[in-house]
Amino acid sequence: MADVDNAAIRRGYVSVTVSPGKPLMVHYRVAGAGPAVLLLHDSPRSSRLHEPLMKVLASRFRVYALDTPGYGNSDPLPCANPTIPDFAEALGATLDTMGLAQAPIYATHTSAKIALALAVRGGRMEKLVLDGLSIPEQMASDAFIDAYMRPFAPEPSGAWLAAEWTRTRDMLRWFPWFSIDAEHRIPMEPPSPEWLEDYGIDLFSAGPHYASAYTAAMRWNPLQDLRAVEVPTIVAARRDDVLFPHLDRVPQADNPALSVERLGPDRTAWAEWIGGSLASGASGSMTEEAPADISAARGYLAHDRGQLHWTRYGAPEEGAGRPLVVLSAPSTLDAHQWARRLAPSRPVIVPDLPGFGDSDALGSPDADGIAAALLALSTLCHDAPFDVLAIGLAA
Repeated sequence: MADVDNAAIRRGYVSVTVSPGKPLMVHYRVAGAGPAVLLLHDSPRSSRLHEPLMKVLASRFRVYALDTPGYGNSDPLPCANPTIPDFAEALGATLDTMGLAQAPIYATHTSAKIALALAVRGGRMEKLVLDGLSIPEQMASDAFIDAYMRPFAPEPSGAWLAAEWTRTRDMLRWFPWFSIDAEHRIPMEPPSPEWLEDYGIDLFSAGPHYASAYTAAMRWNPLQDLRAVEVPTIVAARRDDVLFPHLDRVPQADNPALSVERLGPDRTAWAEWIGGSLASGASGSMTEEAPADISAARGYLAHDRGQLHWTRYGAPEEGAGRPLVVLSAPSTLDAHQWARRLAPSRPVIVPDLPGFGDSDALGSPDADGIAAALLALSTLCHDAPFDVLAIGLAA
């Protein structure tokens, strides 16, 4: 197991450029020390999915986990109806920017298709581990995809919240989630309430973008890429994975780069297998974590007791007017509304208070600790004086 320091997970953003020349902010998590490896999530999850696995692997590797564009805290791709190659292009640009182009990749479900597509289209990773790769005998119809990807549509009554939580539960119990009968029951143990909560948070974080990569994966047949890939590639699945039967369709006989692993349902053995599979391809040296970009639109600042997440509106340059920090709690909705209103005349910064949003919680929260964390914002203000507008409890 990883020691406490190595297992500490930090978060950050990297800015990349994708077609047609648009900037994209990609959110990531990182932990550990050693050769760099990369973890990619399924839909509609985020890198939050991999936090337990990151803590296991952190004693052996420097582990990075990315949020796919449109999921978690990553910007959506700047195109309508993106395809798997579009996501692969964005992944390649991200890895190039982070110095991770050769790192071995573990990818699951939706991201397995994205990583495979990148490998065939110029990817330089040393190894691919694809866990749960969908290889359908027949591609899903438009009617099926429309039903499965029911629009994420908030409405004033709030009833949609209960409907989305119910869909979250059903997506983990039946496939497809709207076919509630014994034939379509997923053969897996029910997830813990904590896991279900994380899944729901990721679904709500993606919001209307939750279906973008999901839909792209349903429309993409990976057989041609499997036959073409030259990177050593393991295609695997646990017996309790709805995609376990798809392992029989991996065209091993057509490509010596391919191998298949059929795994049991034990999660501890599964995590150990992932570590061993990545180790055989992880020959690179540890990458250096990029410093926080204080000119970006959002990011994290380190303080003595964790990380503080912030969002900026307006120009960050010196001389653009005295910065204004807007605080609200427990939600930042009011703060963001004020920031949009005031940003044309001055730079405005909205932090998530410690323990809220994406800021780390303080071990023993108190006013002095919160104030000390907020003082980290002086870096964004070029260590010059700034004003504060505090709303509600944040006052």
